[in-house]
Amino acid sequence: MKRKLLIVIPIIFLLLVFNLLFNSSYKATDNALNALESTDTLKFYSDDYISFIPISHNEIGIIMYPGGKVEHEAYAPLMRDLADQGYSTFIAKMPLDLAIFGKNKASEIIEENNTINQWYIMGHSLGGVMAAQYAYENQETISGLILLASYPQEKHDFSNTDMEVLSILGNLDGLIDLDTYKETKAFLPEDTMYITIDGGNHAQMGTYGKQKKDLPATLTPEEQEYLIIESIMEFIH
Repeated sequence: MKRKLLIVIPIIFLLLVFNLLFNSSYKATDNALNALESTDTLKFYSDDYISFIPISHNEIGIIMYPGGKVEHEAYAPLMRDLADQGYSTFIAKMPLDLAIFGKNKASEIIEENNTINQWYIMGHSLGGVMAAQYAYENQETISGLILLASYPQEKHDFSNTDMEVLSILGNLDGLIDLDTYKETKAFLPEDTMYITIDGGNHAQMGTYGKQKKDLPATLTPEEQEYLIIESIMEFIH
C-alpha cells in the first residue's frame, strides 16, 4: 500500500497541475466581489494579499490558500464572515492562480502581521496540498491546518506531530479522489477532526460558481459556508 501511494500520489498531483496550467481560472462571482469592502466591524485591505481585520479581534490569524485555478477573491465571503467571528483573516494571491508557485506566501503575511500570536493555515483542493506543505515545514509557527476538500502528500506526514488538523469534505464532492483521500488519512494525526458536509460539494468551498465534473450541491452556497465556519470555530476553540 505504501509503495502504491508513493507512485500514485505524485502522478495524480502532476496530472492535476498539468491540467490546471492549461485551463483558465474560475472567476469570483459578483457575490464574492461584493464582499471586498470594509464594514462597521472590520477593515478590508488589498495589496499583495487580501486582509479582513476585525476592529475587535482575538489575536488569531487564518491564512487561506485558494484552490487551483480559482481567483483568490472567490474566498472573500468565507474569510470575511470568519473575520466577523473575531479572527484576522487573509487570502494569499497566487501566481497564475496556482498555489504551487506561491507555497511560502504565508511567510510574508505572518511577518507583516506580528501582533497576531497564533496562526492557522487553510487551503482548498490544490491549495490545501500546499498549505499542508507550508504547515509541515513551519510547525514552530503554524498552530493548525484546515483542509477543505484536500489532503497532504506522503512526504508531509503529520501522523507523529502535534499539528492540529481539521479536514472538511462535502459528500457531493465530484472532484476529489475518495480512495486517495481515505488512504492519506494515515498521514494525519489520530485526533484529526473530520467533518462531512451533507449536501456540500467541491466548488462551494469558495464562491466561484459551478466547476467541471463537480456534483450539484443540495445546499446553498450560504448554507455550506455556514457549516464550514461552524466547524472551524469548533476546531479552533
